[in-house]
Amino acid sequence: MSVKWREMSNHVFQTIEKLLTTSSTAVLYLDIGDFWQKESDPSFHASLASLVDSSERKSVTQFRFRRDAAAHLISLLLQHLVIASIAHVAFDQTFITRKPDGRGKPVPSSGDFAKLLDYNVSHHGGRVAIGIDVTSDVRPACIGIDLVDLNTAGLAIVDDFRDIFSLSERIAIKTHVDPVLQHRYLFSFWALKEAFTKAIGTGLTADLLAIQFSNVPLLSESCMYSDSAKCHFHADLLAWKFQLYFLENCFILAVATPTSKLLCHTSTSVERILLPDLLSSVSVDIPRPTTTSDAD
Repeated sequence: MSVKWREMSNHVFQTIEKLLTTSSTAVLYLDIGDFWQKESDPSFHASLASLVDSSERKSVTQFRFRRDAAAHLISLLLQHLVIASIAHVAFDQTFITRKPDGRGKPVPSSGDFAKLLDYNVSHHGGRVAIGIDVTSDVRPACIGIDLVDLNTAGLAIVDDFRDIFSLSERIAIKTHVDPVLQHRYLFSFWALKEAFTKAIGTGLTADLLAIQFSNVPLLSESCMYSDSAKCHFHADLLAWKFQLYFLENCFILAVATPTSKLLCHTSTSVERILLPDLLSSVSVDIPRPTTTSDAD
């Protein structure tokens, strides 16, 4: 099966444009469903992989588990889709590189356009998300996101995280005696630290004990969004905005962006897209797969 990039103009592009008209930051996420198990056409994944360059194809093959490889491939397609949409260029003219500062954060390599857009990706538990931040007049683009599937995340014992959570953070987490609530609260802290360290490009190699969160809410059906979290880095309060979302009652999404007085009240637009829409957006002859979540 040979595949070709589709010309721009479809539902996913319209979704991106709509989200960014209401906020300078947006998150798209989707359920890859049983895409990673597709066996009816052995060339299906290879055909999709042909839409990205050789180094990106190699990165897909380095995952041990097929589900992770499939999520990474979908993540790459999302990155190219976002760049094509915002830069108004053809798909085959979108390129991804790494920041030259050695921190390894992926960025678009389309000349001056790279200065206008920052993005970050995360995948867990069959969901893939991309956070988008566009440069404004008051601050440069910068974003980090983390997505945690509470059903997939293993049982966590708070005191096993002494090298990640400070004493005050562990005390706060332990205030929730109920194991389910404590599990959810712990991974809210985890997602916030991941999102921040990904935004600054260090990942979890940063001094995590120097990054201390407070005023973190317990997400629930009655509290599905909050931007109350504060972060001190080496005891200094950061001028950043930290947003938490409770998605589908089992996913935590954390979004970290620098803030300003003009944008401090603007929340990130979040929208779920369907996998068939993504695949039909990037290729003219990839068949639309069915997933269990398409009818939701």
